[in-house]
Amino acid sequence: MTALIALAALWGFCEATLFFIVADVPISYIAVRCGRKAALRASVFSAFAAAVGGVVLLCWARQHSDALQQVFLMLPAIDPLLIAQTEKEFAAGGYAAMGLGAFQGVPYKLYATAAAPTPPGGIFLFALASFIARLPRFVLAAVVADAVSHYAGRWCSLRVRLVILSLFWICFYAWYWR
Repeated sequence: MTALIALAALWGFCEATLFFIVADVPISYIAVRCGRKAALRASVFSAFAAAVGGVVLLCWARQHSDALQQVFLMLPAIDPLLIAQTEKEFAAGGYAAMGLGAFQGVPYKLYATAAAPTPPGGIFLFALASFIARLPRFVLAAVVADAVSHYAGRWCSLRVRLVILSLFWICFYAWYWR
């Protein structure tokens, strides 16, 4: 279980920087495989690692903003309009916009680069706000996956529940990247 939680944390860091599949995937896997408590622990570690990744990205964007945006444009579901919209939302709403974006499908990495020129309250506050913005969605993924798995466990084996979870994420990304 410790290895799975470490994987979720690493995934959170990677997703915060350049990876494009959310940390909800391993968190939900942990919920189905190991239960709610382990998935909630993975959520906390993933949110912390995502905040660290956000700080790394923020520092990178301070030095190489244009190059970083070009890299983002190579990632699925990111286009110049989304980058500009995210910058506008962050300028208007600050960290609250980052929290809302977590539930609207806006990649966190775009908020980290939007904050790069002058993060409100400095880098420490940015890291804290990042943790707070990421954690609720990770917790929601853990709780929902655990509840669905627990309910479905009445009729299906663990293997079937993991297949269903995999199909869910495949369908989700097929829809999201369309």
